[in-house]
Amino acid sequence: MDDIIDPPIEGDIIGRVKTMAIGAIGLGAFGPIMLLAISHGVPVQAIFAQWCLGIFLCFYGGPISAWLVEKFPPKIRLTSASLGYDVAHSTASAFSPLIATVLARNVGHAAPGILYTFFAILGLVGLLSATTIHQDGGVVEGGTKSDTKTDATQSGGGELHLEEDIDTIDKEIV
Repeated sequence: MDDIIDPPIEGDIIGRVKTMAIGAIGLGAFGPIMLLAISHGVPVQAIFAQWCLGIFLCFYGGPISAWLVEKFPPKIRLTSASLGYDVAHSTASAFSPLIATVLARNVGHAAPGILYTFFAILGLVGLLSATTIHQDGGVVEGGTKSDTKTDATQSGGGELHLEEDIDTIDKEIV
């Protein structure tokens, strides 16, 4: 019953990068197929296809905020993450309907599904090329040391001792 009320989050179990990669690969591979299923006009098919797209979007979009934040040093974190996300989101959102309309009109009803593949590849390139994690206590190269524990200082053995670390940070500030 506890898993129904408070389910384990996939990003906490396998890490943000793997979770987002699953979402991007799923959208890239199945996006065009799901759009083809939606274009047939069968309601049950369309609902199932939209549900599948929603699951893959959740896998990619769920951990993206935390992933973006850890890519920038604390001093510029808020501005960098929000500006980068908003520019990318608004650019993709602005031109996707035009491109989808041209593809649907000139190629076929399922042709806009190629946009899923294009953006999935673009997302994977960015995801896999950004390997530096900025923590409040320093920088971790390669992104492997602490995929889910990035916003608190770590103590010995890789364990997170939040209360002790907060006391240490408070003493450093004063």
